[in-house]
Amino acid sequence: MKKILVAGILAVQTSVLSACGATFDFDALRRKEFGNGNQAGPFSTALSSAYKNFALHEVEEMYDWIDAAYFGKKANLAAAGMVVELEKPADWWLTDDQARLLSGARKRLMAVLDSKSKTLLPHLAANAQIGFDCWMEQLEENWQIEHIADCRNRFIAAVEQLEDLQSVVGRNYSIAVPSGDLVAVVKAATAVSELPETNSFTLYFSFDKTAINVASHQAIDQVVKAYRSGVPVTISLTGHTDRAGPQPYNFKLSRRRAEAVRKMLIEKGVPVQMITTQAFGEGRPHISTADGVRDEKNRRVEIIVGPASSL
Repeated sequence: MKKILVAGILAVQTSVLSACGATFDFDALRRKEFGNGNQAGPFSTALSSAYKNFALHEVEEMYDWIDAAYFGKKANLAAAGMVVELEKPADWWLTDDQARLLSGARKRLMAVLDSKSKTLLPHLAANAQIGFDCWMEQLEENWQIEHIADCRNRFIAAVEQLEDLQSVVGRNYSIAVPSGDLVAVVKAATAVSELPETNSFTLYFSFDKTAINVASHQAIDQVVKAYRSGVPVTISLTGHTDRAGPQPYNFKLSRRRAEAVRKMLIEKGVPVQMITTQAFGEGRPHISTADGVRDEKNRRVEIIVGPASSL
């Protein structure tokens, strides 16, 4: 909840506090279809839709009426074509460390969130802004760890792609070509051409271990690079073990290996919803062996990265 809101209601009873959010017309917000006949422009339209979804999530899932109303108002302002600014850390109840972290993130985003990026990639720019605001709101509450990570990852993924755009276009940002052609040039330049449509990687593990070794980091970096290319992908992880040890233990071990890879991908900014995991224990060996035999080729996590529609 913003400090400026709290300052004016510290002396108000809790029942009235809830009513502050209740006065906002959430039903009207639900009915709004941003973009239909709307003259606000692609970025404002994308931003209004993103704020709408966030506001409705806050009221319907989190029962946070005040913050829901606040972001609902930002949705309406964006839909009207008004300038909707990023939130400022000083306006929220944050620790000093949180404020420093978000101040740096805000400066990073402001460096690439300009009229050119909003014109070239409006949905990506809107994702960066809502990801930042969502991250700040969730971090202030500081208890929904998964939601904090989701918002942070949304912000990081979008801002990194905007930075890639800026580095590709560089001084040619003002190049005198139709916007559609410029978008095509940018998409072609930022494509990960060295990666085929579907990629597979295999990460190997030491006996009875889940630690990801140095040799596997390069494969993980390639997976992250495929995600950052901007093309929607699905990342499938399958964990496996060799045939040494009992089957129930090996199943749990294979699951822990897949989870270790999943955790590293999330830490590197890949959204959790893009990753699926499965565990097969010793049931699908790469090399057929007798029961009880150790084989390093069977102690693995296989990663398949492909277009979202292909997996």
